[in-house]
Order: sequence, then structure tokens, then C-alpha cells
Amino acid sequence: MLGAHSLRAVNYLYKIAPKDGATIGMFSRNMPLIGLLGGNADAQFDPRRFTWLGSSSSFVNDANILIVRKDAPVKSIAEACRQDSAAAGAWRHR
Repeated sequence: MLGAHSLRAVNYLYKIAPKDGATIGMFSRNMPLIGLLGGNADAQFDPRRFTWLGSSSSFVNDANILIVRKDAPVKSIAEACRQDSAAAGAWRHR
């Protein structure tokens, strides 16, 4: 998703994306802090309502985070990768 250096994606994930575990997000590591600290009227999400799934980074050169909504049925990367998970089913049909 293009636009706003991850802010648009975080807002979409929080407000619009289906709450079925099929949508996950990866965005800038400072996004949770932007949501917590305020000061940006365009940040329309509460990072405490997301679930951290893991990182795609080794943290050697960068640190990325991967989160989903707290009420999503998938709570880990391993669960999302299972063949019988809602997320895996959604990925197969795209």
C-alpha cells in the first residue's frame, strides 16, 4: 500500500481491514510510538489493540515489526503459515 510512510497502511489495518486474520501488516518501526505519543492528527489507531506477530528483520541493519489486530484469530507467524488457517486460505485465493 503506497502512501504516508506506513501511516496509511496502519490506519487501514486498524479501521478498515477485515477482522478475520487474513490481513497482516508490516510497517515502519516507529508507527506504534506515533500512535502512542500523539502529535499526529493523521494517526487514527491505537497500537495497543494490535498483536505483535514477529519481525522480518535480523535486527542487524534494521528492525521491522509485524502486527495484527488484537481480535484477529491468528496470533503468531506459525499460525498464519498453517495450511488450515484463515490467513493461508486467503493467500491461496488471491
